[in-house]
Amino acid sequence: MDAKNYALLTGETYDIIMNDSIHPRVSGNASLYTVDYFADCKRHIAPGGIMSSWFPLFGLRLEELRMILHSFQTVFPHATLWMGYNMVNRHALLLAPVDDVPLRISYSNFHGRITAPEIREDLAVVDLDDPEFFLSSLVMDEEALREFTEGAKLNTDEHPLLEYSCPKFVANDDLAWADVLEEMIPYRSDVRGLLVDLPEDAAERRAIDEELARFYESNGRLLRGMVKGLRSDPTSHADFEAAEAIRPGHPAVRVAGERQKNLLAQKIRAAMARPDDVGAVLQLADTYRRAGRAAETAREMEKAARLAPNDPEIARRLGDDLLALGEGERALASYEKALALRPDDFGAFVGSAAALGASGDAEGAAARYREAAGRGGASPGLFAQLGAAEERLGRDEEAAAAYRRAIEADGGSVLALNNLALLEARRGNREEAFALLRRATEAEPGHPDAWNTLAWLRAEEGTDLDEALRLAEKAVMLEPSSGTYDTLAWVLYKRSEWDRALSAIGLALALEPGKEAGLEHLRLIEEAMGKTPASAAR
Repeated sequence: MDAKNYALLTGETYDIIMNDSIHPRVSGNASLYTVDYFADCKRHIAPGGIMSSWFPLFGLRLEELRMILHSFQTVFPHATLWMGYNMVNRHALLLAPVDDVPLRISYSNFHGRITAPEIREDLAVVDLDDPEFFLSSLVMDEEALREFTEGAKLNTDEHPLLEYSCPKFVANDDLAWADVLEEMIPYRSDVRGLLVDLPEDAAERRAIDEELARFYESNGRLLRGMVKGLRSDPTSHADFEAAEAIRPGHPAVRVAGERQKNLLAQKIRAAMARPDDVGAVLQLADTYRRAGRAAETAREMEKAARLAPNDPEIARRLGDDLLALGEGERALASYEKALALRPDDFGAFVGSAAALGASGDAEGAAARYREAAGRGGASPGLFAQLGAAEERLGRDEEAAAAYRRAIEADGGSVLALNNLALLEARRGNREEAFALLRRATEAEPGHPDAWNTLAWLRAEEGTDLDEALRLAEKAVMLEPSSGTYDTLAWVLYKRSEWDRALSAIGLALALEPGKEAGLEHLRLIEEAMGKTPASAAR
């Protein structure tokens, strides 16, 4: 008897019913994701029992995923969504109490069970034996899940929408998987909101809290890296490195790293088999670039340049890679070679301006940016770079004019709007700065820089620290970087929330250990923690 008919006809009662990992695009499987089937299961769960259902993150559209989740939560209103971070996971899990009470987890009971030798030994095989890491598998609590599925359709026996829509999916599984993960990220919940019965000892509670916070932030960067990796974005390595820096030893980071190493090993073998083939060398350089290994990338590009000395594209790309290494003078030489081979190479010309700046010749960089603009390259990015060069030279009026030219060329140039706002704030024109930043957030709501700068300026102003906190948390949600964590820490410091400030600055320094501003903020926070809020405020 199949599961659907069994749930309809059985008279048995169970403490737990688990809907296993089946894909709704296979004929008949979608019937195990209907409201009616979930309701039949609910009738056979004993009081205090649990219903769970695996579901795929790949091979379906976002609206189909929301349909599954909404159908489940319609029957089990206190549903929560979980995903194991012990691997690059293609599935997730819905978990809900059958009773009409929100899910709560007794930490002491959970910890006692998971640390039992026989259980811990089994969980260690799949890297889930760490209690806090296991708990950090929460993705959405019931409120977040409800918000995520708002407006979704229901899949029912009478209207089996999923049965007929899923088989029509023909897109790339990895790209669909990336789309689903990306949409889920803003709705992530912190498991600390579900925990009860924590240890009475304050130091022990704080240690648990800090460890769960690290896993929460690390998982966020991991998800971003997974999304980028599935889309073949070469910057994915930076997110994996950040996840590892925030919480060293993260199992999924290791898995992602192993996949990257295997790919790299294949490319190295191919290049070694054809040492005089410029195409193989370029492929290896591109693989190193995707892995974030800048020195190896430049080394292979130099080989390619020797194999193809008259190729202007290779010369320009070598300049880009040397510039990324901070080797301004060598980058400049490579750009100049590209220009000698192809005088109208605008990318090499602009690159040479950046190389001049990296070599310490700010005046030369500004002059070349101006020349580039005169050549007809009136792009917002170019004017924003010119503005930054003028600002480094202390020429505020010229910098402001360049930023405004960038904004005229593209009213949504977040870089120019953000830089001009900082310049105006430094010159005391705070209202104009706030107006520019609001314009930036409206033009590109998903860009973290403007939100982060707004939060910083609000904190410095000190008149609305609630708003500053909201803005800082928004920036961290969009891009959990050293800069956004540092701003969040500073806002929390201004609010006299010392423990949270210390946690945030710790995350900032985990990502950039030697950052002077972060170290100074850490010193101030630690100093303030020994004082009362009133004395610290003075």
